[in-house]
Amino acid sequence: MSSKSNKQNKSRQLTVPTKQRSKRTSVFGNRAVSSIIRNSRDQVASFVRNRYSGPQSLVNIARDVTRLMSVVNTEDKHIDFNQSNTTVTPTSSQIFPIIPPAAGTSIDQRIGDSIKVHKFQANLLFQYGCGTTAQFESQMFNWYLVRYLKTPPSSGTSAFTIAEFLDTDVNSNYTPLSMADPNTNENFVVMGSGTVQIDLNTLAVANVLHQRLVTFEHNCQFHQTFNGSANTSICDNMCFFVVTALNAANTGGTSNVSITSRYFYIDN
Repeated sequence: MSSKSNKQNKSRQLTVPTKQRSKRTSVFGNRAVSSIIRNSRDQVASFVRNRYSGPQSLVNIARDVTRLMSVVNTEDKHIDFNQSNTTVTPTSSQIFPIIPPAAGTSIDQRIGDSIKVHKFQANLLFQYGCGTTAQFESQMFNWYLVRYLKTPPSSGTSAFTIAEFLDTDVNSNYTPLSMADPNTNENFVVMGSGTVQIDLNTLAVANVLHQRLVTFEHNCQFHQTFNGSANTSICDNMCFFVVTALNAANTGGTSNVSITSRYFYIDN
């Protein structure tokens, strides 16, 4: 073989690639599932080690437990409030505390120390009668559903006076003519309100009683928190009905309100 032929053979050998591409192998079936489970398990273990070790471990544990409880304990419950035949006049305005749930497992109780209120329903019956003397007369009521932002002293008593909620009218009374008190207005959220007019349109009959029914529904989102098991341990966002009237009741007459209400909450 000539030297020229040898050089050509060496040249051809140098052009041959020394590496070949490796073929990709895909995993299917049970091997794929096992690989996913193994990788997921490793990722979870790494997350747990990082989150629950070191100086922030206790803080992270407390946060995660709270989140878990809020997800698991989300039972929708309700509690009712009733107030029957209570006199309302210019000198006798009314504040009715809506008693919150106590701790327990019933449909109108709470398990934890926090609930999320999401809806109110109410029926308000207003009554006005002329009394023993037949006469033309009219009555005007104002009603408010109020959320009180400060901590109440007790759920069984009024957390505020009418003077903190309204200014007096031109006759120095608290009536539908009254305006909100600007000095304390920041302590309240009015979730609903209305005016009810009742006219006694007869002169012929004494002891006439006229009635007006108001139905009300309000969707909302706020929390009520507690520092104990009793319903009196509420810390914030207690709710009230406030009712005022423009005129006094006649002799033997009637000027009153009855309330049946229900509010719905998530026990979390």
